[in-house]
Amino acid sequence: MNKKLNSTIKFLAIILCLATFALTANAQKKKTTTKKTTTIPTVNATEIKGGAEKVSIQIKNVSKFIYILGGVAKGIEDIDKEAKAGKVKREILDQNAQFKQSVIKSIQNLRAGL
Repeated sequence: MNKKLNSTIKFLAIILCLATFALTANAQKKKTTTKKTTTIPTVNATEIKGGAEKVSIQIKNVSKFIYILGGVAKGIEDIDKEAKAGKVKREILDQNAQFKQSVIKSIQNLRAGL
């Protein structure tokens, strides 16, 4: 009976040691995680609304410019074709040159506005 008690105590001691090693090994595997906090700059609603209005105005300006430019460019191209064929008077050619300069100036103004 004494042998059984000794072997049981040895068995329990071995299990206790193994359990201790398992717990310490498990504790070593855990990593500490730190959360990174990001700060978001606060922007009030009036600034957002003001910026949105400015953007919408610019979009309207560009859209209107492109719409008008399409017709003007078509007219300039037609006059240039007729000029190459020699069917246009000098006065119309001068006016066409002024239109071209006006378009260039409008593009520069639009670019400056953006």
